Amino acid sequence: MTGAARVRQRRMQMKMTQIRLGMTLMLLAAGLGGIAASGQAASPPPSSGAESAAPGVKSIPYDPVTRSPIAGTSSILPKPIFPTAEREDSKFTVQYVYNFARYRYTPAVAVEEVKRPTASYTTPEEACIAFLSSMTTLDYDWWLSNWDPDSRKKLEADNQAHHQDADFWRGAWQHAFAGRVVTLEQRLESGPYVLIVFRIADPRDPSKSFSDALPFRLYKDKWLATEELAADNFSIYALDGRSRIEQSGVLSPIHSYDPTIYDSAKGQMEFFTDYPKGKESVTTVVR
Repeated sequence: MTGAARVRQRRMQMKMTQIRLGMTLMLLAAGLGGIAASGQAASPPPSSGAESAAPGVKSIPYDPVTRSPIAGTSSILPKPIFPTAEREDSKFTVQYVYNFARYRYTPAVAVEEVKRPTASYTTPEEACIAFLSSMTTLDYDWWLSNWDPDSRKKLEADNQAHHQDADFWRGAWQHAFAGRVVTLEQRLESGPYVLIVFRIADPRDPSKSFSDALPFRLYKDKWLATEELAADNFSIYALDGRSRIEQSGVLSPIHSYDPTIYDSAKGQMEFFTDYPKGKESVTTVVR
């Protein structure tokens, strides 16, 4: 795994943890995966035109756009051996359009804590209130039961791997919700998912108030929270207020589906569904 991939993975892990806690105190910065505040992708390597080299070793000129050596300037990448037209910079764009419906609660709904025996999962809103109540009442077992089975197994495995027990989460929730007011702000619908946008406000210090979103899906007649959208662009950027983001990069090998690389996760998933053998699959490009 490259250093950049490790950074993306770590940032995604941080974002997923913040969703579970309901504590996006860093304004979703941990979920931006290297995207600058302007919405543009992180800048390519410096445009000096040469890779740094050890003393006494000739540097290798490279193209700052394609991030590859410039053909014919070193032994790494020779010039084409057949006649060509002038070199030209090109782009290939893949666009994903997320269609969704938005409902704004008017006014915002003040969350009133419910007890586990009386909690309902008939609607996404009731499921969200139950989820938030499990944290405000510091009921770890109830909190786990609010997730769909696959997400629950993953959370339990993550907790074990990171040595995070029930007391760890109770302490985090107590810190996150003490003295704060929770309201439901929006409902977003797309495919089988409903995301409930909620806000945790600190009356003492408004700068510490923040919003986050919880995704739910129907599972055996109950609306349960799910981690299926943890690496999805929509769930990461839905709160930004931006209707468009742009990310740029260069070709890199992907040998298996990696949901932490969320700028291409959807395309990866589709490819490995059609070609389950991954890089061993034989594909033909038709123009």
